[in-house]
Formats: sequence, C-alpha cells, structure tokens
Amino acid sequence: MKLSLKLLLLLGLFATACKPSRIFLADEKATRYRVAQSDTLQADPATEAMIQPYRAKLDGLMNEVIGQAAKELSYGDGNSPMGNWACDLMLQQASIYYGKKVDFTAINRGGLRIRSLSKGNITRGKIYELMPFDNALWILTIDGTTAEKFIQFMASKGGWPLAGAKYTIHDGKAESITIGGEILRGDKNYTLCLSDFIANGGDNVNFFTNAKKEDLNKLMRDAFIEGVIRETKEGKMIDGKVDDRIGKH
Repeated sequence: MKLSLKLLLLLGLFATACKPSRIFLADEKATRYRVAQSDTLQADPATEAMIQPYRAKLDGLMNEVIGQAAKELSYGDGNSPMGNWACDLMLQQASIYYGKKVDFTAINRGGLRIRSLSKGNITRGKIYELMPFDNALWILTIDGTTAEKFIQFMASKGGWPLAGAKYTIHDGKAESITIGGEILRGDKNYTLCLSDFIANGGDNVNFFTNAKKEDLNKLMRDAFIEGVIRETKEGKMIDGKVDDRIGKH
C-alpha cells in the first residue's frame, strides 16, 4: 500500500506526541528487507477507511490559506526577496516572544528549503515546505567581537540572509558593519536570534560556545505561521525586496 507524504507526516506527528522527551538506545540490530514494488498492489479498504478521517483533517489543516504573497518571492544567496522577508519576519516574531527588542537575526542558506514563494495564496502547508525541520528559535547574547566574527563568517560564504544588521562584502570580507543602524562596537553586547541548529555549531558556526543562550520554546516553522497570520490580520501581504542590507563591491 502506498502512503502519501501527508499520511507519513500525520503518523510522524502521532509518534512525536507519544514519545518521551529522551530516548536511549540500549541494543541495536540491523536486518535488511527487500520490498518489491508493483503497480498491482491495492490499498487495504479497512486501513483506508481508518485513515481517511485523519487524512481529511490533515488536508484541511495544510490547505488552510493563512496569507497572501504580493508577488513571487525568489530565494538566493545573501540578499534576496524571500530571504529578506523571512529574516524580517523572524526578527519581529523573536522580539514578540522575547518580550523586548532583538538586535539581529540570520538564517543559513539551507534554512529555507524551497526556492521561491508564488504570488497569491500562502497555505499553512507551504510554510511546512519552507521549513520542514523542527528547528527552534534561540536568543544568544554575544559581545561585539563575537558578532563581528559571525558576520565575517557569513560574508566569507557570500552572505547569509539577515535582518537588523548591514554590511558590505569586499574580497570576501565584511566592511562597514552596522547593527540596529549603529556601527558595530566590540565593547557592546548584542542579542542575536538563530535556529538552535546554528546556535549549537551547525554549518561550522563555532563562535557561540561562551554565549548566553535562551530557548524561546518556539519552532521556527510555528513562528513563521503565527507571523504570517498576524500580518494578515493587520492587512499586510507577504512581501520582500532586495535592499542595501548586504552590499557588494
């Protein structure tokens, strides 16, 4: 019997809801099985009948329209409409959850999993496609020296999407760095919103060992869904543009 992606997602949600917070592997044995594919295999009616109500509920949830995109938003290295929109929204939501202004944020290149958002309806399921992983929002408090190291790292990679900060890339290095509209200072502390993946050293980001880290207890995906719903209620459309936050010369 063939299982749809949505069914697998549903079963995964059930498994996640039931599992304990920690799982330890006491013993492990691997066995290989060969599964033959055939177009003649038929779905089991009893199983289909059992699954159908859950499938219908999941379809309704994933197909719910939560916002509208003003235009097609493409995603690319550094400064792109979709990357800038995503980081702006992430910074706004992080500040709401944190209860005070967060200085800047960034998303690694692989943090967004689709290459564009089409003009028109944006569904809850589209945000799941954008962020299929359970990455959580964390707040890091870092000094100016660490902030510069991180920004220099992003510049060396051609620039990651970011919000709240600006800089220019010249020969692979960041110049004219500002955070919150002010020149970066080495003796000042900054709040930085990142995914837990990057905050804990993912993508070779190893600058935050000594940073103060706070878990906002919010998945990035849920933050984006809530942000889109909030802006829709405010009469805003999903939109992003290329601006001067990452310049190149």
